[in-house]
Amino acid sequence: MKFFLSIILVIILTVFQGICQNLVPNPSFENMQDCPLEYYNFELVDDWFATTRGTPDIFHACGNNTTGIPDNRWGNQEARTGDAFAGLYTYAVFNDTASAREYMSCKLNETLVIGKKYEFKIHFNKPDVFNWASKDINIYFSENSPETIYGSILGAIPEQPIVSNETTFGLNDGWEELTFIFEADKEYEYLTIGNFKENSETERSQVNNNLSGPGFNGDNAYFYIDDISLEMIEDSVEEDSSNAIEPHFFIPNVFSPDNNGINDLFALRHNESVVDYDIIVHDRFGNIITQVSPGIAWNGKDNLGHTYPSGTYVYQGQIYFLNKEAKRIRGTISLIQ
Repeated sequence: MKFFLSIILVIILTVFQGICQNLVPNPSFENMQDCPLEYYNFELVDDWFATTRGTPDIFHACGNNTTGIPDNRWGNQEARTGDAFAGLYTYAVFNDTASAREYMSCKLNETLVIGKKYEFKIHFNKPDVFNWASKDINIYFSENSPETIYGSILGAIPEQPIVSNETTFGLNDGWEELTFIFEADKEYEYLTIGNFKENSETERSQVNNNLSGPGFNGDNAYFYIDDISLEMIEDSVEEDSSNAIEPHFFIPNVFSPDNNGINDLFALRHNESVVDYDIIVHDRFGNIITQVSPGIAWNGKDNLGHTYPSGTYVYQGQIYFLNKEAKRIRGTISLIQ
């Protein structure tokens, strides 16, 4: 049965990949010119470049104790997929720059089409060694290379991003996903990732107290970045979007129902764009465990109050948006008791 299901999954994924083209080149930073010996060797990554003087970082399984995977400069972290991931500061003060930043940019595989809708996804994770976490991962699209304008600065880029992460500090043990849908209003050719806010505008949370802090000082915040995608949504419904709310939601991939007030429940986090959702959770044998919907979250127990063991569970379902679109979702959730 497992072999049969695996064949079906491979066929489905193959067909899906054939229909949906990822417009982000080298989306998980796998392709590079050489093995990085220093964490700041981002120039070795194919198709990507540092937007400003602040240099993003690159980590690879071929690296040393500074640039390796899983062990590297900031601790221990497996790649979400493949053998590589990148990293950047989202809050920092160094070299006399009050709001020092690092950004990464790439030229898209295709120019975005005005009026077409696109779905963007990015996965991120906060290294354990940092004392602070920030919410701000901002996504910015431009018609021209931002490096030609901001290549000489070290501070925050004074541009308005398309979307900002406003739902999580990235404190879960595993990789987290930020997903949003938008309509292109210009013929964008470049993608830039980073924090476009000044330090005074950046929301942070202190997560460690027993460390002196890595890097330039203990106030910095940093994210690993992996698996980025941008795909056109075909056959989108034409509608009056003058008062539309941009779809924005977040699905955690781990929770621990220990009643400490942090990640105690498995539920969809979203803004006003989501009007309804229906998520079914089942175990690895296909047995349905619970159903998650607005106002109903999973606390790690069954209907009789029995606690499920720690492990990985599968969820699938559908999200319904205010603009009358719908999105199918599927993934795994780790339960830690």
